[in-house]
Amino acid sequence: MKNLHLKVPLLLVCTVLLSGCTFISFPLIPDPVSVELPVLPRTEGLVLQDKTLLLKVSIPSGEGYLGVIWYQQDKELGRESVYIDEKIPEVTFKQEADPAKPYRVVLLYQKRIIRQYEYVPPQPAKTEDDPKTDPEPDKTVPATEAPPTDPTDPPTDPPSDPAPTDPTGPSDTPQEPPQDGSP
Repeated sequence: MKNLHLKVPLLLVCTVLLSGCTFISFPLIPDPVSVELPVLPRTEGLVLQDKTLLLKVSIPSGEGYLGVIWYQQDKELGRESVYIDEKIPEVTFKQEADPAKPYRVVLLYQKRIIRQYEYVPPQPAKTEDDPKTDPEPDKTVPATEAPPTDPTDPPTDPPSDPAPTDPTGPSDTPQEPPQDGSP
């Protein structure tokens, strides 16, 4: 019991110092995280040739079912699905179409939507001869007409021109003598 008063403080100091060396629940090397990246198709987009829409698609890193769903606005026109792998890496989907109407195609891979393409018909060019293309003709203001004014604005006076001065004639204002000492 004699040395007990020395052992208690020594035990407390050792406890505090050694607690800094313990593992705090962070692993030195974290567990690997598995990430599934989305499948990115290679395609030139939706192309209109004559009266046929074409969608040429390849999936560079996969094999499985590649499908499309064709729409004309909200109306479903059809579905098509093809199995692709290393032997058949590229597929061309075709759909008969009216070039004057908009179309949409949804691309699926393994029953999941991966991309959507749209065909919008080109707008007819406006011609100057056709008055129906511009419902309201341009309203031009003639150059001589002043812009409208606000009636609450105070009237403005035209700027007054100062009277012309004759440099050779007498002047009513006193002249100051030159500063350099000459008369």
